Amino acid sequence: MAQEYSIKDVGIAVVNKKTLSCDFKISSDQFFARFGHIAPGNLPKDVITEAINNKRTDVKFGRRDQKPLDEFFQKVQSTADQMKLGTQSGFSTSEGDERAQAETMKSQGGASREIQYHDQDPSTGRIDTYDSASGKKEGEIILGEKGAYGELVPIEIIEKIETHFEFNAEEDIEEDRRSSGLFNITNPSETDNIWDIDLTLEKDKPVSIDDEISIKNLDPGNRKEIEYEIEEFELPALKITEFISTQNNEELETYSLSTSEENRILFRLTARNTKDFDLVDAKVKKEIPEGYANVDVLDSSAGSAEIVDGFVEWTIDRIAPEEEVTIGMNMTIEVSSADEKINTGKVFVEYFTHEALTGIQIDKFDAYSNNFVGIEIQRQDDYPDRYSCRMIFENKSDFQMQLVNLDVVNTLTNWKQMDIDPSEIPPIASGARWESVEWVTETEDGKEKNIYR
Repeated sequence: MAQEYSIKDVGIAVVNKKTLSCDFKISSDQFFARFGHIAPGNLPKDVITEAINNKRTDVKFGRRDQKPLDEFFQKVQSTADQMKLGTQSGFSTSEGDERAQAETMKSQGGASREIQYHDQDPSTGRIDTYDSASGKKEGEIILGEKGAYGELVPIEIIEKIETHFEFNAEEDIEEDRRSSGLFNITNPSETDNIWDIDLTLEKDKPVSIDDEISIKNLDPGNRKEIEYEIEEFELPALKITEFISTQNNEELETYSLSTSEENRILFRLTARNTKDFDLVDAKVKKEIPEGYANVDVLDSSAGSAEIVDGFVEWTIDRIAPEEEVTIGMNMTIEVSSADEKINTGKVFVEYFTHEALTGIQIDKFDAYSNNFVGIEIQRQDDYPDRYSCRMIFENKSDFQMQLVNLDVVNTLTNWKQMDIDPSEIPPIASGARWESVEWVTETEDGKEKNIYR
């Protein structure tokens, strides 16, 4: 005879005499993260995993597996019924200082994927957390399979300068100036969404991007890009100079041309980074003017060059602060008279920098991903009117999470049973859970009620 187990907020498991089927809303990893602590040692986890991951499929198991499966799902059903789901209600009006602390934490960047935990018990690997006012133990973090690791959300600001120079001009050509930026935020997880992303930006100069950016959802592996214009042009960081020798001589700068024979001209471009930060993905394009032929790239001190659509395109991956890079090329030209006007060709330049030229930077950032928060309530065997309670927060995502506020209030007495403040709990690693210390509550009639919120 089949036994059906309805598990709150999860789904239905059906244990037959020889088969198991599961119609769950969550994955097998999420299921065992929530209920694995009550699994007996002889439980056939591979059978449950296959049944969860292949919804409504009858998965066969051995004769000896039926009893541990039935007993396990009975406990799971009971545990799920006893868990009261929490709500993210934010800070109360009396928690102004805590709200301010949490806002400050949104501005803390520069974290790493590996979390450095203190107060970690070497024998159990658990990390104790303490109340900041009383110093008493408030709970502990229990690491998951990934250990002390959690993904971060990559945010990238890239700014781009485009302009061009005439031969040895001290300044670029104003009408060809264009400066723009690109804001990127990427979800590096393959399985978890990121919700309710809120960012605020600081800017030193006017740009056409909002001060506040909100993104409701970012799917796994997806990227959100926002292009923006820089309203005040920044003087080019890449200084271009051009050496010309109509005698094709590295040591002799000359400009006169012969009318009696073909002129082989040497052009040498020098690009110097005038800033104190790297320039990346630089492209310098030397125009091949009308009348020139037999173009050859001679050498370059960095990068590579090719001839594309009437230009010598020179690309350099990275130019360090104050670094100079050069490239040489030959072209030939024939002139019929000394009065003939010869154009040496424009030089077009574009480059990127991860140091925002406009001073734009992330001021604050916060977002949510997969998690579970609830109160586990279990009746004590020896005292039917007493219940053992604890708060549980599970990080079910690939990311590290910061738990900044968590209040548990007794609805009958309005007593605040638990008050987690910002900075009391360190970042919670991917797959880890935080469990509060246990407390005991009593009811007059021995029946469990919705006591806490």
